[in-house]
Amino acid sequence: MGPADHRQCRVRPRQLLLPRQRAGRDDRAVAASGGAPPAADPEPSARGTALAAVAGLSDPARAAGDLRPGARGKRCAVSSRFRSRAGAEFRQVEESDCGAACLGILLAGFGKHLTWPELSQACGGGRDGISAATLARRGQQFGLTVSAKRVRLSGAEADVATLRGLAAPGVVFVDNRHFAVLERVGRRGRVRLHDPAAGRLTLSLAEFRTRFSGLYLGFRPGTGFTRSGAPQRVLPRAMRWLGAGLPAVVGAVTAGVLTAALTVTAALVARSLVTATAGPGAQWLLAATAIGVALAGWAQQRLLSAALLRTSLTRSSELVGHLLRLPGSYFHRRFTGGVAARVQIADTIAQQLTTVVLPVAVNAAAVLGLLVVLTVLAPAAAAVLVGSTLLTALFLRLGRRSATERQSTLMVEQSARDGLSLNVLSAIDTVKAEGSGQQAFARWSAAQRKVLAAQRKAALGEHGFGLGVTALHALGYAVCLALTALVAPGEVITVAVLAGVWQLHAGGLVTGLHRLGGLRSSFAAYDDVAGAETDPSDVDAPVAVGPGRVTVRGLRYGYDTNAEPLLVSLDLDVPPGGRMTLVGPSGCGKSTLAKLLAGLVRPWSGVALVDGKRAADLPPSVRPSLLGYVPQRPAFFEGTVRENLELGTALPDDAIAAALADAQLTETIALRGGVDGATVSQQARNFSGGERQRLALARALARNPRVLVLDEATSAVETALAGRIDAALRARGTTTIVVAHRLSEVRGDDTVVLLDRGQVRVYGTHEDLVAHARGYRDFAEVAG
Repeated sequence: MGPADHRQCRVRPRQLLLPRQRAGRDDRAVAASGGAPPAADPEPSARGTALAAVAGLSDPARAAGDLRPGARGKRCAVSSRFRSRAGAEFRQVEESDCGAACLGILLAGFGKHLTWPELSQACGGGRDGISAATLARRGQQFGLTVSAKRVRLSGAEADVATLRGLAAPGVVFVDNRHFAVLERVGRRGRVRLHDPAAGRLTLSLAEFRTRFSGLYLGFRPGTGFTRSGAPQRVLPRAMRWLGAGLPAVVGAVTAGVLTAALTVTAALVARSLVTATAGPGAQWLLAATAIGVALAGWAQQRLLSAALLRTSLTRSSELVGHLLRLPGSYFHRRFTGGVAARVQIADTIAQQLTTVVLPVAVNAAAVLGLLVVLTVLAPAAAAVLVGSTLLTALFLRLGRRSATERQSTLMVEQSARDGLSLNVLSAIDTVKAEGSGQQAFARWSAAQRKVLAAQRKAALGEHGFGLGVTALHALGYAVCLALTALVAPGEVITVAVLAGVWQLHAGGLVTGLHRLGGLRSSFAAYDDVAGAETDPSDVDAPVAVGPGRVTVRGLRYGYDTNAEPLLVSLDLDVPPGGRMTLVGPSGCGKSTLAKLLAGLVRPWSGVALVDGKRAADLPPSVRPSLLGYVPQRPAFFEGTVRENLELGTALPDDAIAAALADAQLTETIALRGGVDGATVSQQARNFSGGERQRLALARALARNPRVLVLDEATSAVETALAGRIDAALRARGTTTIVVAHRLSEVRGDDTVVLLDRGQVRVYGTHEDLVAHARGYRDFAEVAG
């Protein structure tokens, strides 16, 4: 057993205390994987040492023992250096990002502000997120001191004292799969959480008990902690974003200000008519002003639409272009559905900017102009209107938290329902085969009831919220009308009209500023793509095409930077025109090695070379003619066979014909109308599984690559047909690396590599291994 194996199998005391965050993983699963069962309760001194070891704490004294119900500790008060509002909108992007987001919230509260790409890169992790031990270590790297506690809640009133004995702020493990920040525990047991998925939540003690999984990590700034950075300001960034459609933006703001100015002008003209001080043609001026208001409003809407179109088109193009230049490791840490949804975030931000930010600018300008006019005409009414607006802003601020909590609850319930629907529909064959349709419908119905209840609660709260704002506006307007008794009779109508216009623009200004906070989460999702570093290989450079020699030296790689590597110190050589077959049990790293050899991901250390050049550094203009790669599940697009083979790059007809012939597809495609007449549906659903594999193989062969990497490229093809394909590939003389589960296509003189736990177990020709390597012989008997 090597050092890596020893680390993997090391017994970790009370592993339950710091479980790895995974969706659906509970204490039973952790205990089954090697963690101690809850009944085994170590002594307090041993418990502190165990927690310190697992959390990576340098001082065991920092890891306290269990905090049982009624145990006394320091009052749960927020550190004087922690500002809970600083990280108010630090939302997670993926479901597995909750640990990193919690750390970002804590660091921002203590005065260290990081961007999401910086934090994501620092925390690392894979699709399963980061463990609590990793979270503690990353906090220490930023200069925080960490204390770990196992908290037991009994369901009695003593739980209030137990929770208040914690040193907030800290991170709690909830729902057996999620991290959240504990900000404060009130005297009556109200728990305030900052959930990176749902925002700020205030839970009753009973609600918190049902969600809390027993683990608490306390964080405090240490001697090495330094404040740096500044919070991300939404408004300046929004204005920079709108620079893409600057002419339309300026025009829309100008039209909006002109609308407000013409409205004030109309009120002043009406005043002159009432007071009989109007000159000749005042009626026509009033009519022209009204027409001007209508035309300016129409122009504003047209310009807003143009700004939206220009901003959305520019930013979406930039985002998609950047996304396509990202390295493969970016996508391995994220789920495809989430990345696909993130492509649309540029459109969402553009729409929010044109419907929120630009109206804020227009309303602010209008409010300033109205304030000047009203102050001159009726100072008391102006003061009342300003006071009414400030009261409305205060009301919105006070009610924002409850409204956010209701919307967050609704979002969580909708996400759970939609996820359940997607899971059921994606596994509909299994559901029908097992006769579990009723159970699936019952679960969906329960989820739908929760969504409807959350919708009703949110709707009632929003309705009450709207009534409150309307009441404040009406009160301010009524008081303003009452104060018109203090002005001259001719000023009454003017003040009344201007007060109504004020309420319109001031209400829009306050509401718009209130909604600006929602842009933070949108910008965070955008930055997850736009802030990621691109692959340097996407820069085209001249590279000579060699004979196709593949060399691997000291290769180490894994999908989770906080875990042991999947591949460890691999050394391989494939001569030009040679053939190597990678075999081994499932999960040994065969497909991962194939991606490394194809240059799709970069190794942690070591090199994978093709003709002396790093495979991951090959520029796009050279890669297809030097490296061909056929994955297990190839992708296809709706179009013709030619379009799916060429992928935008014109290929000679004879190259396409030769590729189809070697893939044994000539007759199949001819019967469908030829390469230009045969259509391919989305993901090639109108082809069988074996035909899809052969079509992907033909796409790689059409470019006549020097090196061909096949990841189970003929697993769905019958043996006889796969034999003919294999013979055609050998006749080409291409350097070929094959990932295989079956050995029926391996010849006696073929080089075979048996991988086991990320390392080369045996290496040699098929005949020699069968004759002299018992491990390979046993594998061959099983694989066939």
